Amino acid sequence: MTVAALVAAPRDGIRIGIDIEYLATPPPPDLLRYALRPGEAIAPADRPETVRREEFLTLWTAKEAMAKALGWSLLRALVDVEITLRPRLSLARLGYEPAPRGWQLLPLNLPGTPHTITLVTHHPPSGPRRENTWTSPAGPR
Repeated sequence: MTVAALVAAPRDGIRIGIDIEYLATPPPPDLLRYALRPGEAIAPADRPETVRREEFLTLWTAKEAMAKALGWSLLRALVDVEITLRPRLSLARLGYEPAPRGWQLLPLNLPGTPHTITLVTHHPPSGPRRENTWTSPAGPR
């Protein structure tokens, strides 16, 4: 299975990355030790296998999508990207920077497939923004 994500006209530092994975069983302990940072915890072994597999794949696809968005190797992303699952999927650390702004991590579902997909986007902060998504013809009040 293949997925792709495109930016119409990359400008202003907008970045995008996407990854898709499938794993039939929970990851082996060695892979968990090398792939996850200390703050990235998945469900303990006494939780259902499906939960542990899903959480690992969510972290893995987020890291791989981040690597693609940044133009980094996967190995660097495994070390320099830290993801949190709770309260929602988000970027906790990028290199030495805790809680970097502008990143959105979006888990996606393809109905009828067992794959885990994560889309990552980055829109750098550009100062105060004026709301321009009004649906009313009257605009903001």
